[in-house]
Amino acid sequence: MQRRLVKQGNGALTVSLPKKWLDLNSLNAGNEVEIEEEGYKLTIRGRGIPKSNSIEVKIPHFEKTKERGMTNIEYSMVRSIIGNAYKKGYDIIIVKFENEETLRYIERYIDNLLGHEIIEINKNYVVVKNVSLELEEEYSNLFRKSFYLLQRNMKQILEMSKEKKYNLYEEIEERNFSIAKYTDYCKRILSKNKRGEDSTIFEYLFVWNFEKISIEWTLLAKYISKNKNKLSKEEIDAMEKNIEMIEGMVGNFFTGKVEYLKEYAKLKERFLYGDYELLMIDKKNDPNIIARLGMIARRCSDMVGPFYGKWI
Repeated sequence: MQRRLVKQGNGALTVSLPKKWLDLNSLNAGNEVEIEEEGYKLTIRGRGIPKSNSIEVKIPHFEKTKERGMTNIEYSMVRSIIGNAYKKGYDIIIVKFENEETLRYIERYIDNLLGHEIIEINKNYVVVKNVSLELEEEYSNLFRKSFYLLQRNMKQILEMSKEKKYNLYEEIEERNFSIAKYTDYCKRILSKNKRGEDSTIFEYLFVWNFEKISIEWTLLAKYISKNKNKLSKEEIDAMEKNIEMIEGMVGNFFTGKVEYLKEYAKLKERFLYGDYELLMIDKKNDPNIIARLGMIARRCSDMVGPFYGKWI
């Protein structure tokens, strides 16, 4: 799309904005827009009040059986169905259900959704609504908050392993829940407000991998806490190297420092194709711990593509 620049006032130039884009962002004369300069590129983001969009979903009911009783199947279904609608950017989600038990699962899950609340309860459906549109301008802050929480978790897992403070697991698990809540909201913002931007898919994948790394660290903490493992010096060293790679990857992603990826490539090479292979064949190390650390390192490696895609 091309637009002609129009001279206005003393040296100022103006350009008209497409009506379709103005309508999409509910912008009128006098509203503010967000403008970002990136070299030859100028990005304009709407800051009007977006029109609410809605979707209707249905939670299937699972009958109890003697063999199964009440499991997490129904809650997982609630989380998956409502969570997908939430992350796609819907402001109003009408959730249909069949019984009181399912409603309790719905209420439990909605409590974990940032910015959404149940505003209406009926016999067979509830209405879930976005009640905090202003939070949608806080993408960067929420992602940085998630990074801070992950840093706290990684350091506490290291502390747990070195000093046998196995009771730290509850704090670590709680922070992981918070990270999931914030990253889900970040993915929602990317889906809803940044559609059409070239870098959106890469940012989404970066956030997605970040969340998976948090889960892997939490599972590692759970295993160490449950089994009260005494880690070897080599295992502790591998943990510290993973922390270094993740902090470097995410910290430099925020600033767009692409040059860091050359340094990261060397760290990854030394760990995955050197230290990690030696750790796996050393029988004094716990294979479950080493495998988990290898998975974390590979998850970090999966961030390289999205990092390049966002900033190149």
